[in-house]
This record gives sequence, structure tokens and C-alpha cells, in this order.
Amino acid sequence: MPIDKFALILAIIVAVIWVGVMLVGLVASGPFGWFALIIIAPAAYVVGVVVSQRLNNREDDYYDTIER
Repeated sequence: MPIDKFALILAIIVAVIWVGVMLVGLVASGPFGWFALIIIAPAAYVVGVVVSQRLNNREDDYYDTIER
């Protein structure tokens, strides 16, 4: 496995753990944490939709291979 892919996987794992700890901290902080969670949830949904659309778009992949 190339070192750049390993570093990317490691960064993703650390980011997921960090976000999980933040969410647990928000919920544990009391009623105000739930308000923050209500604001963060739609933003996380939008990011997820954008990433999934990019991963499933064959046209962008085609143009990425042409530029190389």
C-alpha cells in the first residue's frame, strides 16, 4: 500500500473518531447540545450527499483521466 493512501486512511479514521467524540460531548453538555446537533445534522447530510454524488459521477472520472 502506498504511503499516501495509508496517510489518507489514517486521517479519515482520526477525523471520524474526532467527530464522534464531539457529538458525544454535545449531547452530554445538556439541552444546548441538542440544539447544536440539530444544526449540525443537516450540514452533515449535505456533505454526505455531495461526496456520494462525486464518487458516483462517471463523467468527472472520465475528465480526470484525460487531464493526466
